[in-house]
Amino acid sequence: MHLDFKEIPAGNKEGASQGDFEHFAREFLQLLGYIIVGHPGPGVDGGQDLIVEKAFQRDVGHLRLRYLVSCKHYAHSGHAVGVRDEVNIFERMHRHACNGFIGFYSTKATKGLYDQLEGGPKPIEFQIFDATTIEKHLTNSSPVEVKSLLSMFLPASGTKFIEQHFVASINSSDGGVLGSSTFETLVAANMTAMILLEIDRIEHDYISIEWDKTEEGLGMLARFERRNNPMIAKRMFDLLNNVAVLTRGKMPNNVAQSVFWLVCGFFPMDDDLDTLAHRNEMGVIGNEIAFGLVYDATIYLNDLAVAKWGLLIFKYFYMKRNRQSTLEIRKDVLKRYKELKDTLKREDWSDLSKAQRLVQLFKQDLEVNQLGWPPLPPDLAD
Repeated sequence: MHLDFKEIPAGNKEGASQGDFEHFAREFLQLLGYIIVGHPGPGVDGGQDLIVEKAFQRDVGHLRLRYLVSCKHYAHSGHAVGVRDEVNIFERMHRHACNGFIGFYSTKATKGLYDQLEGGPKPIEFQIFDATTIEKHLTNSSPVEVKSLLSMFLPASGTKFIEQHFVASINSSDGGVLGSSTFETLVAANMTAMILLEIDRIEHDYISIEWDKTEEGLGMLARFERRNNPMIAKRMFDLLNNVAVLTRGKMPNNVAQSVFWLVCGFFPMDDDLDTLAHRNEMGVIGNEIAFGLVYDATIYLNDLAVAKWGLLIFKYFYMKRNRQSTLEIRKDVLKRYKELKDTLKREDWSDLSKAQRLVQLFKQDLEVNQLGWPPLPPDLAD
């Protein structure tokens, strides 16, 4: 089964997205390890070129090449890309400081175009990705990434392509005992592993008391919500707990708000009894996150704005008692409130009266089935 590139609208079709094929090219090249560094703008044919870079190991050592990418989507006409279609290749390369050329085509290139590229004013690195070579590279790539790419741009022929080249090969190597459902399981497992690695990377590179970087890292994590499962949720809550530990390093309000929304986004929502133990575990960790925010924000920072987001996490879990949450989580919320109350009324802590009142007002509001601040007096509202 070959991919049907006519699924991608022609660039000159009225009402069609002019950039669909160029977007496909961008995602495909990223899949192969190219780095997208620029969009120089419309070419002479109205097509949107790209600038990409990739590092290679050659005999002379480590080499990084910069390529001009020219995209031509002629699948609807079947027209091969020739010299007349690729105008001023070498001038365009020079204009954008490129030392390589990539032709990305939904049909094929003519011999004349190959001759032009090979006989230029000076030798250049070039690569032609046509319909055939695109398929070849996809069959040698990760099934998870290929499935994601094709589902976006070639959903009909892409599904059959995956079944033929990935499910069939798995069945063949395993004596024919694996079917498409097993393949989907393998894809899901691979996707989870990739997400867990990415969460590890984000925590390592972004999470610290450099709060601007932490906020950026937390923003990156939100995209994994639609892929949430017990393993991802547990890893995410552990990371958020580590962020809460940093509260006393003068956590700003926007970071505390991001923590709240990520807790809500990654808490498991299934009512299946099989997930009961997992939800209990996540609820306890979530309450630990909330306690960390409130304790450090009130005791060390006197920052009621940050504390409110921790208290709102308590409310989030408490409100779910009639649905996902369990009696154990609800009891844990009340236990945490008692610990906060006992801590804040200690005589050796100074000027915690506002924090005491704030915690008490939020506790009294637990039975109100609405997620938000309780009515607060002016001195606690800001």
